[in-house]
Amino acid sequence: MDYVGYLAIAGIVGFVGWLIWLGYATSEVKDEVEKIKAELPTPSDLKKLKKAELVSLAEEHSIMVDMKSTKARIIEEINASR
Repeated sequence: MDYVGYLAIAGIVGFVGWLIWLGYATSEVKDEVEKIKAELPTPSDLKKLKKAELVSLAEEHSIMVDMKSTKARIIEEINASR
């Protein structure tokens, strides 16, 4: 085999390695998202919270809600982010 063949094989092996790493990194992100979702209270527990507590909870989980919205709308937005 000449140098071009070796270079092609090295490129293929590198590409496959990159795809494997990308899949691993993607699974880590998915695991982190699932962990954050598990930390959110259930929909029935959300109804028990006060509006200010809901806004605070949304901010902690980087969910954009409008403080001027109704409590029901804030709960909908939190549930939609699951």
